[in-house]
Amino acid sequence: SGTFMPINSKLVHRVCVVGGGSWGTAVAKLVSENTERWPEFEPLVKLWVHDAALAATINEQHENTKYLPGVKMPGAVVAEADLSAALSLATLVIIAVPHEFLHGEIFRKILVGGAANCRVCSLVKGLDVVDGRPALVTERMRRDLLGLDVSVLMGANIAAEVAAGSFCEATLGVRTAEDGPVWQRVFNRPWFRVNVVMDATGVELCAALKPIVAIGGGFCDGLGCGANTKAAIVRVGLEEMRRFSKLFFPHVRTATFFEACGVAEVVVSAYSGRTRRCAEAFAREVAAGGPAPNWAALELELLGDQKLPAMHRLREVMECVRAQGPRAQARFPLFSAIHAIAFHGAPPSRVLKLPERVAWRQRTLRPSLLGDGPLAVPLLLLVAAVGGFVLAVALSHAAPGPLLQQLLAPPPPPPPPPP
Repeated sequence: SGTFMPINSKLVHRVCVVGGGSWGTAVAKLVSENTERWPEFEPLVKLWVHDAALAATINEQHENTKYLPGVKMPGAVVAEADLSAALSLATLVIIAVPHEFLHGEIFRKILVGGAANCRVCSLVKGLDVVDGRPALVTERMRRDLLGLDVSVLMGANIAAEVAAGSFCEATLGVRTAEDGPVWQRVFNRPWFRVNVVMDATGVELCAALKPIVAIGGGFCDGLGCGANTKAAIVRVGLEEMRRFSKLFFPHVRTATFFEACGVAEVVVSAYSGRTRRCAEAFAREVAAGGPAPNWAALELELLGDQKLPAMHRLREVMECVRAQGPRAQARFPLFSAIHAIAFHGAPPSRVLKLPERVAWRQRTLRPSLLGDGPLAVPLLLLVAAVGGFVLAVALSHAAPGPLLQQLLAPPPPPPPPPP
């Protein structure tokens, strides 16, 4: 089985980034600045790129001319078209391929080529659906990697801005405390601030669900809405992200939604990015009286070689919600409206017609003293019962005062009947 290499170990960590798209390339550049800085890392960072010609271009010109043009890569980043060669003896493997290209062959080669008990960190934003319920992508990774632990890194991180060194934050979700310092050492820079949380599930779910809110933000832009309206959609969207996560993964921490992976990523996705841009074009066309555009055509027209996974994600999320019944679906009015607009011909203005929140607020106030989990009401009843028992015991041992004597005194005899 072996042991993990601790930070500052005499053994040297070797880093491999699997995925040569814009984000994978930006991360490789970022990580190489740390591997050249700290003695526990081998300076070279291997970057697996599926296209052999592109790998050669990166190594010759030090630039990913296809996915991150204009950004010069340090010489410490070495592109490899052979995944086995890229993974050779890697102790730290960063997976940055799109969700739709994540397949078992990648995991098999990690097991064969990587170091024993290597650590894995996922940058993959996606969601699997199994029997009408959401399943974490990292769960599939752990299963295919025969139990290797998988951390996640998510946040409001646009690849070109990260590569340019613009200040931003990211959230590192780990399942074991030992992984946090190692991965933070890999990613953290003065301008790329990494916060570690022991809620990998919550971090992953935030990144998986935020494209749905981005669609809603794009619909707002296509309708010409102002800042107030868009802010309301972002807030409701974040709330429905939290509800979805709590519905299927009750142990997710609410605080995670206020990290960079949560509120920050929702904001940046709703105000920029390819999902918002396509949704804006869709809503503008429909609002002008035209037919609803085809999403695949919009993807080709506006994104070129890039894909729009948000629409498939929206279908998957609503499939899970509907499987829980009408009452569950009623708790996701924004998600339901976005789905109806995108796929069932509802007007984009429907995103602005959400129900009142009074009933939701009343429901959440009742167990607020003991949290909002499924055990809140039973715990409240238990506390009341224990409190009553303690009060009864206290009264039985206390010296009765005048008022208590009067209350405990037997009732007076009835008056005699009249003669």
